[in-house]
Amino acid sequence: MTNHVLQWATNNSAGIQAIAALVASFVGVAGLAVLCKYAWDTRTIANATAFQAKDNVLPFLALNLVTLKQGLYLTCDEWQLENQGFGPAINVKHYLFDDPIPKQRLSIMQGTESVICDTTTQEGRLFTDNMRSKKGFIVEYESIAGESLRSTFRLMDANQVSVSFENLSRKR
Repeated sequence: MTNHVLQWATNNSAGIQAIAALVASFVGVAGLAVLCKYAWDTRTIANATAFQAKDNVLPFLALNLVTLKQGLYLTCDEWQLENQGFGPAINVKHYLFDDPIPKQRLSIMQGTESVICDTTTQEGRLFTDNMRSKKGFIVEYESIAGESLRSTFRLMDANQVSVSFENLSRKR
């Protein structure tokens, strides 16, 4: 029986070589696919690590309606931006009304507030009306890690504020 197999192999050596080349090609292509998948996963992990470091200093600006009291008396309500994130918000720009030129503040440190307007003034009433519009109130700022951020605030029914937060640096 072994003589018969040996005789077949010697008579069909070209066929065996073709099969061996086909198997080697398949193994090579499979190895390349595995290598590409490994490289892609490594890139994903490297990006996630870089983003994680940046997220540790990411500011988040919230808009609050604060009632001020003097003794037992209410004095006014103020719209205030508060940094509730993990780092300073720098180069803060916000757009009031339909003014194409933003109002600019240098920075809002973590845990601090910045007054936008008093609701009892004409500007405050216009601001509240603007918050009810489709455009809302837009604030653009940066983190110390170089991320560009945008928060858009809209006043909904029952005086609840909705916010949309965008990281402009990571948008694709």
